[in-house]
Amino acid sequence: MQEKNENKEHEMHAQKESYKPLFIIIGMILLPAIVLAFKQYSAGDIIWMDVGANIMAGYFIVFAGFKFLDLKGFKDGFASYDLLAMQTSLYGYLYPFIELTLGLIYLTRFRLDLFNWVTLFLMLFGALGVLISLKKTKGIKCACLGTVINLPLSNITLIEDFSMAAMAALMLFS
Repeated sequence: MQEKNENKEHEMHAQKESYKPLFIIIGMILLPAIVLAFKQYSAGDIIWMDVGANIMAGYFIVFAGFKFLDLKGFKDGFASYDLLAMQTSLYGYLYPFIELTLGLIYLTRFRLDLFNWVTLFLMLFGALGVLISLKKTKGIKCACLGTVINLPLSNITLIEDFSMAAMAALMLFS
């Protein structure tokens, strides 16, 4: 019995450690957005749309960068759970470019009225593929950070997709 508990504790610790790089990366993405928000707040006016756009820009640019480190590896991993990437490898190759483009759009604030819709659709569609894959199989590797960081496909991937969709929706309807 004690051995089972020790194995379970070891597994939980290993799982926490596998997500550590993801949490550090997300923290590094949030940090500049928080600093810029504090700067706006200190000046007397915080613009929540800017905070959201800065977070989205950081997320898309950084996550695209990890995918570019091994584009073919990303494409192959992405095809294991993304509904469109399963059908065409071209989408797997294009997805990091789409993310980079969205990041630059959020950075420049170009046509956010349109691109928040694009982001909302893209993230919800991605979440659908993740949800279906989580229900079907275990042990799929998440390609959200390319092949550089080994993360399992999990509820955290869903939270990531839904959070980005929610931020796009908030910016659309606020």
